[in-house]
Amino acid sequence: MRKLHYETSTVSHQVLKLLACISLCIGLLITVCIARPALADTVSQTPIESCSVTLTNIRRNISLENAEYPSILRFFAYQNNANLWLDAAAQCSDRYEQSIVYSAYDSYEAHQIALHNGIASSAVDTGADLDHLRTVSPTTSNDVITASISVPTDLGDSTETALAGAQDKAAFSMEVLGARSNPKNEDDFALSFRSRTNAAQFAGTLSTDPRKKVYSVQTLLKNPVSIIDPSTGLLVPTNSAVEMELGLSEVTGTKTLTSPQKRYAAAAFIRSAFYDAFILGYPTSPLPLQEK
Repeated sequence: MRKLHYETSTVSHQVLKLLACISLCIGLLITVCIARPALADTVSQTPIESCSVTLTNIRRNISLENAEYPSILRFFAYQNNANLWLDAAAQCSDRYEQSIVYSAYDSYEAHQIALHNGIASSAVDTGADLDHLRTVSPTTSNDVITASISVPTDLGDSTETALAGAQDKAAFSMEVLGARSNPKNEDDFALSFRSRTNAAQFAGTLSTDPRKKVYSVQTLLKNPVSIIDPSTGLLVPTNSAVEMELGLSEVTGTKTLTSPQKRYAAAAFIRSAFYDAFILGYPTSPLPLQEK
């Protein structure tokens, strides 16, 4: 009888743990559904109020990201924060640059959890249509975002000029790196094609084409595998440094936007460059543009 009582108690304990886990999952799913109102739903709030609510929700999720919870809970926490940081980029005037980087980082962490726990990569919200990626680029990795993300429009000539130039330079750099790799690096070529397509779309709306098409390759030719990234002083894979430079250049070119809708659209577009930099091996610690 004592043994039976022990076994019954053990089973009961396991059931309670399972019920607690299910309860946590349901609670987080509810948080995911209700904690992030659409940008349009915040128009009745002041910018300071909207920013405060978003940052509060982000902090709530951060407590779950690194806690000893099941992977699926942490996956949802990172995934939700990736989107909330885009809201912060739109609503918090002094957090635009930081929020984009953090959004990319949280998407990257969600991807890592998915990778090690059998969660479909298409479930990770990176801003790209990964199913489309598999259709048009079956030979490339599903990790990097090689499909063109929707290019934001009506951002203004100066902003779109900066974005066209940044994308064109990244396209050229990735093409050079792809040509020098042995064996052939399909991801570099795919990323080059993506950036060239994006640059063309931005340039197509401008009266003067800002693309130079050809850029200095001396640094790339000397450091085709790894390079000291001037933005952080870290030794990083060269292709990841190209994507990081792209993201930083795009942040600089868009940070004067004042419309929350335009800031959101720009942030959602720009974060793919940072995300790909992390996927390609750029260190996630320390993050660039961290909060001071």
